[in-house]
Amino acid sequence: MLAHFSMFALLSTARDTGSGKTEAEAIGLHIETHLSIFRALFGGDIGLSASYTLVSSRNDDARLEALRRVANQFGAEVWEEGDRPAVDAYYNGFCFHIWAELEGRRQQLSDGGTVDWVGQLIADAKERTLIGGAGVEGALSLLLDR
Repeated sequence: MLAHFSMFALLSTARDTGSGKTEAEAIGLHIETHLSIFRALFGGDIGLSASYTLVSSRNDDARLEALRRVANQFGAEVWEEGDRPAVDAYYNGFCFHIWAELEGRRQQLSDGGTVDWVGQLIADAKERTLIGGAGVEGALSLLLDR
């Protein structure tokens, strides 16, 4: 396998404005970037989907709504990837994967989620950060199989 996130990496950070709006805005931008890149790379003949793992007690979570809204624009299915340990061990309550499907085979293309690294670095719990990226191995695997 090639280096992790060798295709692209993304980072967004901003001060919290309340009600999950800051994280939701970043998630929308990141998911749009991921799906735009993969749609341009693969065209319309490969199905794209987004999975998520979310720690929330609310059904109207702004992060999830942002993911669903953008995925819908690209015709990408959204599904819950329950009990992903990374949601708490590495990420901070929300994480996602972008997947491609070709001839019944599902391939993970990218990964991302919220982290508290910048907030810890600047000692400000109101700072929100979202990271994400993709390695070339998933995309190459699908391109070679076409």
